This record gives sequence, C-alpha cells and structure tokens, in this order.
Amino acid sequence: MTRSSRLFLFCFYLPILTFIALFSNHTNASDPPIEFSAEYNLLHNNAQIGKVTLAVKKVAGDQYKLTSSTKTGSLAKLLGARDSTETSLFEHKNGQIRPLTYQYKDGKKNTELTFNWASSRVTNYSEKPTEVRLLQPGVLDGALMKIALMQDLNDATNKITYHSTDGGRFKAYSFTQLGKENINLTSGTYETIKVVRQKEKKKELMYYWFAKELHMLPVMITREKSFGSFKMTLSKVDFPNE
Repeated sequence: MTRSSRLFLFCFYLPILTFIALFSNHTNASDPPIEFSAEYNLLHNNAQIGKVTLAVKKVAGDQYKLTSSTKTGSLAKLLGARDSTETSLFEHKNGQIRPLTYQYKDGKKNTELTFNWASSRVTNYSEKPTEVRLLQPGVLDGALMKIALMQDLNDATNKITYHSTDGGRFKAYSFTQLGKENINLTSGTYETIKVVRQKEKKKELMYYWFAKELHMLPVMITREKSFGSFKMTLSKVDFPNE
C-alpha cells in the first residue's frame, strides 16, 4: 500500500477530522439525536480490511456522546494502517446540535478540541501549538457531520452545504441528493436516499446511502481512488430506545 493509499484510509474510515460549520442553507434539526450503535465492514477493492463502529449515547441532560472507532486487520496493519478512536461530546440546544469537546487518537496522532460558546472560541490542543479560532453559529466538529445529515436529510431537501476549517480557512462541502435507491447488504435490504459529496471544486466524490427506516443512518459509503475503491457497509445496528 502506497503512502497516498494509507493517507486515504486514514481519511476515509474516520467520520471526518475537520471542523464542520452549518450555515443557513440547511434544515434546522429540531428533534433530539437518535441513540444508536452501528457496526460497519471496511473494504478495499471489495476485500475486508477492518471494522468501524459508530454510536451515539445520551450521557446527561441534553448532552450526548458520539464515539467512532476503527479496528483494522493484520494485513492492513502490515501495510501501515492504524486503529483509531474518535469521540465528540455535544449537546442538543435550541433545536440544534453543537459540540463541546472533540478528540481523535490513532496511536500516533492526537487531536483535542474544546468549544467555548460563551466566548465564541474553539481551542485546538494537539502536537502543534495551541490555536484559538472564532466560532460561528452552527459550527460542528467533524465527527458530528453524519449526525447532522441524519437530521437534515428529507425528501424535500435537494442540496445541503456545510463548511469546514482547513488550513486556516473555510472550505465548502456540498451534499446533493441523487434520488432513491434500494441497497442489498448482509444486514438487510434498505430503501435509501443516495447523496454525493463534493469538496469545493475537487473532482473526487464520495457517495452515501442513507436509510429511511433507520432514521437516515448511512448504510453504505463509497469512494473511488486511483489505487482502488473503498467502501463501508452496515453489518448491524441497534436503537436501544425502540
């Protein structure tokens, strides 16, 4: 596996590492987040190379914790892939979700963010010097983007635009609906909304399939690269309150 392929694996199987800011061109999410735990198979060129778990759990009052972890197989480890864990403590306030703390670890990289809404500051504690940035209304950490999409997607929504801070400036991520599609997986058959993600003017695209009967949980995510295809497919999911 080349350095570029290892880098892409690092980026693909994470929910996403950048800050994500929601602006006025998306639907307000008034309902509280759905608690769930889900497992995904991670594949490269249709060969399984690991597993991803994603869960949201209420911890206290209006606060929730999102946890995402990736466990790679022995072959993937030999090729340079690393296990990782990503957590986000967030709250559901005034009909919207907003982050409080965020952390990502993979045995080599360690990123910690804190969001101070009273002072409108987000502070980055990582290997680099601490950096403080201005917060804008609706800002999310990267791990919460899928949760926002689960709440924002509906039949009437054609396009949702998010923004991320990358390299000190905001970059746009556009999610456009491509229609409905039935997806057959080992975990079941799902009626989904297919969505394509594009980062500004980049040619590379990422595709998501969100299942209506699973509260818009993504059941499959794919991306094509020059060194092969990458895919996450849902293997099982549990909604503890149902």
